[in-house]
Amino acid sequence: MIEQMSAWVLKQIDRRGADGALVGLSGDVDSAVVAGILTRVLPQRCLGVLLPCDGTSQTDIDYAHKVADKFDMPTATMDLSETFDSLHRSFDSADLPECSRQRWPRTAISIPDGTEDPALHNSKPRLRMLALFYAAESLNFLVAGTTNKSELLTGYYTNYGDLAADFGLLGGLFKTQVWELAEELGVPREIIERPPSAGMASGQTDEEELALITGVLMPSISRKTRRSLPTKRKSRRCANLSAGRKAKEKNPSSGQTEVIYPRGRLNIALLIRRGTVYAKTPTQFL
Repeated sequence: MIEQMSAWVLKQIDRRGADGALVGLSGDVDSAVVAGILTRVLPQRCLGVLLPCDGTSQTDIDYAHKVADKFDMPTATMDLSETFDSLHRSFDSADLPECSRQRWPRTAISIPDGTEDPALHNSKPRLRMLALFYAAESLNFLVAGTTNKSELLTGYYTNYGDLAADFGLLGGLFKTQVWELAEELGVPREIIERPPSAGMASGQTDEEELALITGVLMPSISRKTRRSLPTKRKSRRCANLSAGRKAKEKNPSSGQTEVIYPRGRLNIALLIRRGTVYAKTPTQFL
């Protein structure tokens, strides 16, 4: 699979007349896997960009450097903390009416307790992507996305934010497939085992909200895996997540990222009702 993905990356670079590719290094396993692929296929023509902002922990930064050291990837750092604070002040000055909500905008994903402003939180990945595209266009590079298939299927991404990229390597891989690919690439163990996080608040993880997805919507990469029959509550939750994702897909931004998919479509609600989810190694790419 690594060889096929590497060849596909080269095809994107050549087809668009770019000189290389970059990825935002967040210290998580998704960006680490993309970094591992890029350094294999573009060892002298890739860049890892660190984008510390409000909510970024020192652990995030340390792990991002650990990935770069592991794959001998050159890095650049663009500190967005002051820029984000300035944006926050500008948004506050608009004096918009208050809106109380229980879910992230245009999704069925619950908002964690203590989240003050979901719209402000969503502006962080959008600001990061703005910085990534600035760096990429300055270098004539392409931006490599890190959104995986589990996130795409459930709408766990930000339109015009982490979904925005010139191409995406992980769009055909469930999260457990990303973990297994990380093992093959030699991603440091502590990063593979690190709880997933959107990086929007210090100490925040995706585990509570995505525990259902981890157990039900993330089959194994190497073999067909039969899952235990989920509860009716889990089935309803999956259906709600899928419905929220479909609502987001009506936004044109969802089509701006080119991702690799295994051939065929998954009917999430149907698969959950049957109690079994199957995945095949994506040996063919779109």
